[in-house]
Amino acid sequence: MRAIWPKLKKVNFKTHPYLGHGKDFLREIRIAPNNIDFSMGYWIYNNKVSFISSRKESFGFIIESTELAHMMLAQFNILWETSAKLH
Repeated sequence: MRAIWPKLKKVNFKTHPYLGHGKDFLREIRIAPNNIDFSMGYWIYNNKVSFISSRKESFGFIIESTELAHMMLAQFNILWETSAKLH
């Protein structure tokens, strides 16, 4: 799994070890550039995109659409390339 987190919302992995990254977790995390901040998250799986808000608004929804999944994946890949690797 690949994840991008905003720099201001980085998590301390010592207090939240279940959010770890690397080969043991099958997760690679990158930190978004400084000028990009967000509180919602989204997950892409096959032809579905799930959107999950922060606890502040507390909602989520899933859209099943091949075109939307391809568009969101393209946007994710662009942001992925400009984000810093987490060490």
